[in-house]
Amino acid sequence: LLDEKYWTDKEQMVSTEQQLLRMLQFDTLVCHPYRCVLIVMDTLDFGRGSKFHDQAHCLLSPRASEALIFKAWTILNEISIDIDQGTTILQYNVVTLACAVISVAAASN
Repeated sequence: LLDEKYWTDKEQMVSTEQQLLRMLQFDTLVCHPYRCVLIVMDTLDFGRGSKFHDQAHCLLSPRASEALIFKAWTILNEISIDIDQGTTILQYNVVTLACAVISVAAASN
């Protein structure tokens, strides 16, 4: 038999899932900002890390570019989704979010 904790946890999970779906406006095709960070970095001629060879025109060295991308992705990973407050990174356009994390990452170096 299932105990009371199971039913409480299940109810909480379903409630959280419903809140998340409402925030996404039931659009479950979510574009993640990680790839967009690479696109913005390339568009601004900052480079895309040491794995890409055509970086003669880039403003940053491959190592500096890779460090900035890593820092931006770390910031993205650390951003919390706070459903109770209604604020979430899912509310923002991915290009805006990518530019913001690149800016914060660059300022923190």
